[in-house]
Amino acid sequence: MEKYVYKVVLKNSISALDQKVLTYLYLPIIGAKAMALYQFLAYEYESIKELRNMKITEERILKNLGYSEDALDKQCKKLEALNLLEILQNNKKQHKIYNVYAPLEPSDFFANKIFSALLLKNTSKDDFDIARFIFKDEGDLLDEQGYIKRVTSISDVFTNVQDLEVAVIPKGIKSKPKKSNPCVKELDWATITCELEKSNIIMKKNDKTMKLIEEVYTLYKVPVDKILKTVIEAYNKNTLRIDEELLYAHLSSEIQNAEVTALAMKFDPKANMFANQKMKIFEFESLEPEDYLTQLMNVSLLDQDKENLIKKLRDVYKMRNSVINCLLDFSYYKNNGNVVPNYLYKIAATMNELSIKTADAAMVYLKEAVKNANKPKFKSTILTAAPTNNDANLWNLPQDPNGYKVSEVIDEESFIEVWGNS
Repeated sequence: MEKYVYKVVLKNSISALDQKVLTYLYLPIIGAKAMALYQFLAYEYESIKELRNMKITEERILKNLGYSEDALDKQCKKLEALNLLEILQNNKKQHKIYNVYAPLEPSDFFANKIFSALLLKNTSKDDFDIARFIFKDEGDLLDEQGYIKRVTSISDVFTNVQDLEVAVIPKGIKSKPKKSNPCVKELDWATITCELEKSNIIMKKNDKTMKLIEEVYTLYKVPVDKILKTVIEAYNKNTLRIDEELLYAHLSSEIQNAEVTALAMKFDPKANMFANQKMKIFEFESLEPEDYLTQLMNVSLLDQDKENLIKKLRDVYKMRNSVINCLLDFSYYKNNGNVVPNYLYKIAATMNELSIKTADAAMVYLKEAVKNANKPKFKSTILTAAPTNNDANLWNLPQDPNGYKVSEVIDEESFIEVWGNS
């Protein structure tokens, strides 16, 4: 698959304090892999911004960080969710722009209920308290401590200050902001304020209502009109405050009702089967093969053979994680709970020849291969030799590295119907 050409734009300057915030507040939430990607992109901006005529593809990111395409996508989503990264993608031109943003100020981070909850969830209460202590506000020294603040105005230092007041400042290039939030930059605060005022809810800039709307939008990414509806429903006219618990309860109810409505349509077995396949493919695309196989086999650690199998499928056969997961799942259920390397290597070689690169295409191919194989449609116990590459029965029988295996062959039509649909 052709890799996208990319460029990096550093939307904010990243200071030493920002690096400290990233280490103590963001790292526990997003993990080391996502943090490595963030730091790489931030430094990449300085490194490649002058290389205007050189086309640099995402292969550079994959090689430098040792990621697969699926792993890169997974780590990008973590950064996007926490507003550290924004990706603009042009599929026609095969081009991406990575917009890198600075983290929140410590005070804004802890004021954000969602971010604080994520940090607490991914650390302990003690670590959370330590983080708050690290970024505590030192406060102002009191007069009682003997300190008096010096005051110096511009007019004390510079002459002709009155000329500054009438100076005409030429318009020029827009300066880079110190901080910006990609998640909420598209919120039209003028429209939001106007809509709330219709319900006698007055919102001032940077007040609690505005921050609450930002939190909800960050968490759910739902349309603004739906957020406003729930804000109005949760507004207490007696206390002139928004009941936050009621707000989140109403919003959760709205989302659940939408999901129930979508599922309440007349049941269609084929449509239901297709939906289950989509869920299965989503599982394939969401997990690293090592994690997927440990869950599939219900073990805490994989043995060396399984790790070598995954490594070979990834490095030798150049398969994406989602396709590897599809193959592992297929072998596991087709071979009565066994994942057989030689069996999968032969399938992988054939899929490479056919340029099958995605999990959905792999699933369709495997089902068709089983369907078209010439096998008896009854249960039996047989002894068979391991097939050659051209053997039509390749997809039907569990294979053993030593060449022979006694196995129970399930009804092939039943397997096609069940696998990937539940």
